[in-house]
Amino acid sequence: MIKTNCPMENVNRTILDISNNNLKKINAIWLETSGCAGEIISFLNTENPDIIYFLEKMVDLQFSNSLMAAEGEFAWDKFLDTLDTEFILLVDGAIPIKDNGIYNVVANYNGKPITAMEATTLAGGKAKYVVAVGTCASYGGPTAARPNLSSGISVKDFLNREVIRVPGCPANPVWLAGTIAHIISFGKPELDSDGRPTLFY
Repeated sequence: MIKTNCPMENVNRTILDISNNNLKKINAIWLETSGCAGEIISFLNTENPDIIYFLEKMVDLQFSNSLMAAEGEFAWDKFLDTLDTEFILLVDGAIPIKDNGIYNVVANYNGKPITAMEATTLAGGKAKYVVAVGTCASYGGPTAARPNLSSGISVKDFLNREVIRVPGCPANPVWLAGTIAHIISFGKPELDSDGRPTLFY
């Protein structure tokens, strides 16, 4: 496949290759942490491609706080099962770390609260790629602004591993889809000194 700087061309070529069995859809976990839900709302409203097209043709979204049908412990089981596969981790929102992250609980499992801090640690340690979606995940954003009562930090600062940043408030959904298409087709995109895809930043 020939690389292009046009996000929709990348998306369409990726989908075509998946349809022709030259590529396979990749599993994804979309973890919403301490943000405003603006990233997922923005992505739901995108038209190039729309969310149905994206989910049916490009990725197998195994876990999403907002979009999956399963709930409660059944949803968390899907999260845990995905950890043993090849997957992309998408995180939107900063990671609160004060008091072991108790100010942001994303699930309850076997009577135990699962914090965003714990979920990001579990998935971030096993994901093939980690994508920080939006300004809060990329840099801390408003969640990390003074007085920062929950001690929120960026995904990169929390995980201390390579993170692909797709900042914006909200992130441009076409740029996010283009970044994911590039990952599926070619692997990690070229990044600038701030970890952002040079295709778009």
